[in-house]
Amino acid sequence: MYRDIPEELATLIEPIVQDHGLELLDAELIRGGGAWQLRVFVDTPEGDGRVSVEACAHVSREIGTQLDASDVIDRRYTLEVSSPGL
Repeated sequence: MYRDIPEELATLIEPIVQDHGLELLDAELIRGGGAWQLRVFVDTPEGDGRVSVEACAHVSREIGTQLDASDVIDRRYTLEVSSPGL
């Protein structure tokens, strides 16, 4: 479904993105330079790239809160939420 993330992680992320009226385009959990990064890519249902920085920040905060509560990722990581228009 999405590259490089467990299904449990996708199941946690997707409803949060949808609750903000957005679509989850892709997500990846990668290791770069010794640190883990979770990258989440979102867009509007129209696919026009009109997702604001504020919307990405709201989604990021909510995903981060849910991830911290669930321990789906059992290591230190950074979370990045972005959109094709940014």
